[in-house]
Amino acid sequence: MCGLVGFVSKSIPDAPAVLKRMAEAIRYRGPDAEGYFSDPSSGIALGHKRLSIVDLTATGAQPMESKSGRYILSFNGEIYNHLALRKELAISFRGSSDTETLLESIAEWGVEKTLQKCAGMFAFALWDREKNILTLARDRLGEKPLYYGFGADSTLLFASELKALWQHPDWRGAIDEASIASYLRYGYVPAPHTIFKNFFKLLPGYFAEWKLGEVELQSRPYWKLETCTPDLNEQESIELTETTLKNTIREQMIADVPVGAFLSGGIDSSLVAALMQELSPRPIRTFTIAFQDRAYNEAPIAKEVAKRLGTDHNELMVDAQQALQLVPKLSEIYDEPFADSSQIPTTLLAQLTKKHVTVSLSGDGGDELFAGYNRYLFAPKIWNTLEKIPHPLRSAASTAMLAIPGPFLRGVLPLFSKASLPLDKYYKLARLLPAQNASAVYLQLTSLQDPELFLGNIESRSFRISPGNDFVRAMQTEDIFHYLPDDILVKLDRACMSASLEGRAPLIDYRLLEVSRRIPTQIHLKDGKGKWILREILHKHLPASLFERAKTGFTAPIGAWLRAELREWAEHLLFQVKPPIDWNEKEILKMWEEHQSGKRDWQHQLWVFLMLQSWWQQYQNKMLNR
Repeated sequence: MCGLVGFVSKSIPDAPAVLKRMAEAIRYRGPDAEGYFSDPSSGIALGHKRLSIVDLTATGAQPMESKSGRYILSFNGEIYNHLALRKELAISFRGSSDTETLLESIAEWGVEKTLQKCAGMFAFALWDREKNILTLARDRLGEKPLYYGFGADSTLLFASELKALWQHPDWRGAIDEASIASYLRYGYVPAPHTIFKNFFKLLPGYFAEWKLGEVELQSRPYWKLETCTPDLNEQESIELTETTLKNTIREQMIADVPVGAFLSGGIDSSLVAALMQELSPRPIRTFTIAFQDRAYNEAPIAKEVAKRLGTDHNELMVDAQQALQLVPKLSEIYDEPFADSSQIPTTLLAQLTKKHVTVSLSGDGGDELFAGYNRYLFAPKIWNTLEKIPHPLRSAASTAMLAIPGPFLRGVLPLFSKASLPLDKYYKLARLLPAQNASAVYLQLTSLQDPELFLGNIESRSFRISPGNDFVRAMQTEDIFHYLPDDILVKLDRACMSASLEGRAPLIDYRLLEVSRRIPTQIHLKDGKGKWILREILHKHLPASLFERAKTGFTAPIGAWLRAELREWAEHLLFQVKPPIDWNEKEILKMWEEHQSGKRDWQHQLWVFLMLQSWWQQYQNKMLNR
């Protein structure tokens, strides 16, 4: 796992110093070694920060030159099937790194064919000296990040993180208002866009080429998720999923450094840990964090799971002070406005884990691939009911419901049979009522808020789906290609890399994804529960009582903190720091006051504004001190 940086420029005085400054901005991604390559005749410059995982010797150093001398590679990630590729190549190698395997595969088969053969998580920059072509590439599901764009004087900039680009003298960053609108809706900026105009994320499963003298990159996919008719029965689904997942975990346990696993006690992380332990001759290392607030503490379950599996378990009790010390640093770690509040426990967990191992496997991806989100169960039912009711009637009912004061609702809702119905679910239902189609239901369920309420006529880039005959499958597809890479995997990558820890996610191997697409929706959601397949496999290792419980998120008590320890910090950011875009401060103040009084729980929506303001403040400081 590493960090890469680079640029192509007509003229940069002291290019090596600029390249080194860019790389130093992301030093934590690779603190073990560094390397640089530049060619003044073409203007190309490549840099690399290395976190040594496979082949810890100098033969794994980067940027790496191919045996022929034609290619120069700066690579971030892991090629899990690189040993199989080596057998196919049948040539002599200088070392044992997957970087060399990738490089010589490209020399033998070309870029596109090599990408199609590789299984792993990666992003890389490749310079072809013979044809003067730069290639940027990213893994199929977007586990590893890659940013690019053109600065002043047509300078092409690229790196693993945006903050590295800011170090280049030709960096010019103008805020993209549509990206802010999208961010307010989702809590992240959807790819291929970034928070800046003219700078982009390379899409998952794509590679881009730039020829010397051209002013644009030409990108195209090297992989697409094939459309297939689900053809597996229950037994076949279980057996093929289990076999594929075991093979994936076996590959991902290979490293020349210590390996462990995150364990939250949920289905996904418990299954990964269970299969790792089955494949390991000794107890694996597992890691979890605990919160003093019992509503957010899954540590007792994780501890019991670890005991049943026989792992060497490590637990860190996090008090509010430790978590709060991290909050002001989040905008630096996450590099772009990012408001998934589970970033806090994930980052703390990565810091704990790094004290013991250098690689950790996670359970991320199980919800998307195996239908674990509640919306997969409820969205089709909601829409099937709504479409039978005339739209004018639904709209009128929505208006009436939203007009009822919160204090009155808090007193009335417990009188109904669903006594535990939270106020926020009542309001979510009210906002769903006017939906015109299934796609609008999905949009509402995945939106934190309506950005137009705060930004006026600036529209967000929002996702639209075509449900066809399988609404659940359509939602899964959209989540796999947007929510998973732009939220879940960003969270995992930045949290782990900020601690110089490599995070691996076996549940999102593309081969497992292709298996999951062959499983009919009614099997994924059998017995009214998501992830039926994963549950059935986990039953072989753990009693149902340890994981058959209500789904809970891996998050922190942000709402309570905003009323207490974080209140002063939050008020400063919301009402004293000038935002990057004009917005409706009255609406934000109204939300803040309702949250403080307890009328509503606006923690997630407020967190979006706070992370934007925190990021904006630190970005401005970076520009002043550049």
